[in-house]
Amino acid sequence: MEQAAALVSLGRSSDEVRASLHEIIGDARTSAPEKRADSRTRTINVISRVWVEPPSEMLGLRNRGVDLLGQAGTLEHVALHWGMTMAVYPFFASVCGSIGRLLKLQDSLTSRDVHRRVAEEYGDRPTVVRATGMALGNCVDWGLLKTDARRKSYWREVRREVGQDIAMFLIESALCASGAGSASLDSLLHYSALFPFQLPGLATHDIDQSAGLRAVGLGVAEATVSLAREEEVMNQLAGHIVIVHEGCGTRDNLSRLLDLARGWGDSFGTVEEGYFLVPRVNEHRPSFDVWRRRERGLRGVGSR
Repeated sequence: MEQAAALVSLGRSSDEVRASLHEIIGDARTSAPEKRADSRTRTINVISRVWVEPPSEMLGLRNRGVDLLGQAGTLEHVALHWGMTMAVYPFFASVCGSIGRLLKLQDSLTSRDVHRRVAEEYGDRPTVVRATGMALGNCVDWGLLKTDARRKSYWREVRREVGQDIAMFLIESALCASGAGSASLDSLLHYSALFPFQLPGLATHDIDQSAGLRAVGLGVAEATVSLAREEEVMNQLAGHIVIVHEGCGTRDNLSRLLDLARGWGDSFGTVEEGYFLVPRVNEHRPSFDVWRRRERGLRGVGSR
């Protein structure tokens, strides 16, 4: 996960990232020749869907996560991997939600406890049992759950504190995973699937600093948080000066809004190096502000 995200932040292509992952995973498994090549490919496909080729509606979330990886401490990186995995794989979020709810009721749990909870939603099928076991394994491998030698019983590790930006990233990930599109701020701050992390207190004005979230309401208990609509994001972009560096990330607050705009495909793109189009989507006819990078910053050079 870490290597894939790092290569994406450097602007490496999908093929380059996958080739690098094949080398890393292949080297790690040389002592176990019985592992089949298709198992390695499946692993790489899972990682690639998280950081390299996520669903188009999650490109903005991915790009913000890549930016945060460069700003956050190493211990916080796992929270970003956790959030992206939840958003892209709702089943993982469901398993983690079951773990979180169980740990609110008891100090430890067994794999059977988790399997039973997950089966209530997905059915008691062999594939569900295997996938649940893999999710539990990820929690242990990332240092977020303790387990015994046989991986039958599990205990919570010390919850990891995260900063405000990563907390908002996790909240956006939780909304993506739930499929609901909106939820109360209080419920998101105590979302069961985020059990390994200690989120800071957030207010509506904090939420509105995020490019991917919007908040309505006064207090934490009454505030509702929703995913920002693409039209709203594009309208906020229109007329703004934005700075984009090579690769997937951005480097200032306004340009974080640009991440979601990438999903618009042909309606948004680079005119040439240093020029960027910002659509005004509410107008009857599509219109674009064209911005050109200058030595002393950026300035608008016209529209069409």
